[in-house]
Amino acid sequence: MQYSNDVKIISSINSKYIYLFDRINQTFTVYDSRPAKNADQYNYTYGLYYVFMFKFDLGGTNRVVDIDIPDPSGNRPEMYILTNE
Repeated sequence: MQYSNDVKIISSINSKYIYLFDRINQTFTVYDSRPAKNADQYNYTYGLYYVFMFKFDLGGTNRVVDIDIPDPSGNRPEMYILTNE
């Protein structure tokens, strides 16, 4: 899959995941990053391994405008989705 020029990258220092939200294609992709981003030398250098992708199809003119994932909260990750309706 090719990403558009409007992609939001979501990541936190203690998470092993990188999230990509493509506003144009309406997709949300999750990658596992190794090694974990828990030291300065790993903030910019790590491997990405595909986990899964969501394709949003809300119908009509309703679209996902933004997505946010708070810093990791144990074993119960959260995702907030903002739509234009």
